[in-house]
Amino acid sequence: MSRKRTAFWNPCLDSSDDENDSEQKTKKVPLKKKRTSKDSIKRPNVISSETDELDSEKSDVEDQISGDDANEDEQIPSDSEKNSKTKRSSERKSKFPKGQEEKLQAKKKRQGESDDGSDMDSERASSESSDSEESIATDDLSVSILQEDTRNVGALFLRGFCLYQKNNIERALTHFQQVLELSKDHERAKALLNKAKLFIQKKDLALKAVNKSRLEEAESIYTEALAIDPRNKDAKASLMADRAEIYFRMKRIPECVKDCDSSLQLDQGCLAAMLQRAKCHMENKEWEQAVRFFERMNSRDRQNQQSKKAAGEAALKVNNHDEAYRLFSEAMEVDKHHAKYRQLLREAKQQHLLATRVDYYTVLAIEKTVGESEIRKAYFKKSKEYHPDRHASADDVEKEEFVKKFKLAKEAYEVLSDIEKRKVYDIGVVKPPPGGWYRDIDKKILKNIHPRGGIR
Repeated sequence: MSRKRTAFWNPCLDSSDDENDSEQKTKKVPLKKKRTSKDSIKRPNVISSETDELDSEKSDVEDQISGDDANEDEQIPSDSEKNSKTKRSSERKSKFPKGQEEKLQAKKKRQGESDDGSDMDSERASSESSDSEESIATDDLSVSILQEDTRNVGALFLRGFCLYQKNNIERALTHFQQVLELSKDHERAKALLNKAKLFIQKKDLALKAVNKSRLEEAESIYTEALAIDPRNKDAKASLMADRAEIYFRMKRIPECVKDCDSSLQLDQGCLAAMLQRAKCHMENKEWEQAVRFFERMNSRDRQNQQSKKAAGEAALKVNNHDEAYRLFSEAMEVDKHHAKYRQLLREAKQQHLLATRVDYYTVLAIEKTVGESEIRKAYFKKSKEYHPDRHASADDVEKEEFVKKFKLAKEAYEVLSDIEKRKVYDIGVVKPPPGGWYRDIDKKILKNIHPRGGIR
């Protein structure tokens, strides 16, 4: 029997499949012709691929160096993408009727305007609160470190910086001086120390000019001091309040008002600016606004004094005499500040009371020097004149007016016929402000405190 031979595939011998594949490839992807020198002569604008690659690499490097490729991620939409977006938006709009579409657009516009304003206010308030929280935390941290190590340079500088930003320039100056004693090359301490010295120098020169009645010179000095450190908001607010006082003395009320408002925008708790603003209201006989400012200052001073007094007593209990002495001294400085407007507060409240209260003498049509019998006769006369029974035929509006006049005449008679009530009415006794009248701290409290010195 003849056996069939099995054919084994040999890749070296059988190349038909490879040839077929190569033919298909050549059919699908035709090979590019190599460019000759003739082609380049015929088309001089055509550049070789190698030079293209080199130029592209060079441009990429130049872009990286110049920083022009920083916004490379921002993709500019093509014309076709823009057209497709506008088409989709028009399709969305076509789903709503015309009237409803206009209402929705107006509503979105109003919401956007209101949202922008509220966002700005909230951002401003949140930034201010976060800044104040950070400064308080930094101050507390520096104080706690100084309690353990009084020669810690970083803590001393941070404490001085916080005091400097709070416009406590003199205490900040002592901290910066101690920092430079420990570290002579501390550049920031040097810079802030120079600024603190300039602030103190300018204030001293301005006070000397004021004492010699050279108000224009004092104004120019305060203006120069404002340029020392414009970023220190509290110091700037204090200087503007001081300049506002100069303007008030010079009877330049509009400029005084402007400086007071600018100061209060920087620091809402600037008591010196509040004081000058209240004085401006009194100058313009705006008693209600003046009372509002004075009462606001009175409540702030009372709270400030009480908090310092309580902190001083707590420091005294743990035998921290230095801190107790400082806190009680600051509480007494608050008393001195309150003494500047204490009488003005009473005067403004009294003037406001006289301007707003009902004049009982005018109601009864009598003089302020009349006796009891004349007051009684005047009341009987007015009561008959305004009695509702005599005006029964009048319309409702006139009836209400006569009823009010009748009650007012009765009220005037009750006050003026009583001797004690009449005295109080004539004097114009005012009610105390919210929280009560201010009381000074007892100065004898410092006798039992013996400070040992040191920086806190």
